[in-house]
Amino acid sequence: MTREALLAYCADKFGTEADYPFERDALTAVFRHAANRRWYGIVMRIHPSRLGLPGDKLIDIVNLKLPLELRDSFGPAEGVLPGYHMNKAHWVSLPLESSGNVSDSAGGSRGHAAPYPLPDDETIRFLLGVSYEVTRPVIKPRKARDEK
Repeated sequence: MTREALLAYCADKFGTEADYPFERDALTAVFRHAANRRWYGIVMRIHPSRLGLPGDKLIDIVNLKLPLELRDSFGPAEGVLPGYHMNKAHWVSLPLESSGNVSDSAGGSRGHAAPYPLPDDETIRFLLGVSYEVTRPVIKPRKARDEK
């Protein structure tokens, strides 16, 4: 799944548009719940070495929050890595496919296959759904008033 496909999927499936909250970084996109403003995902462009991956061209990743019991069910073989720049106990990073217009630090573009496993679209959609659910607003039941 590319960055563009992920943005479109979140808009269609969850009704959330990407938020770009960082003034100095117009590429980092945050996905939030409208009711509580909690993040359920963040798309960033980073150097692959930040995730321990080979390569010298910048890559797009998505960070997603997972419950502890599910986090260890996926690993590098499925393209699911410990969360970059987030709490690694709760967040994972998934490298995204190139859309052919991602520039490297030298100004070149990439359009070739990644030299590491990428998660398939089904895995990304599943984990996005999980992240959305674990970060959604909690509706607390109202306390019953004492009848007098």
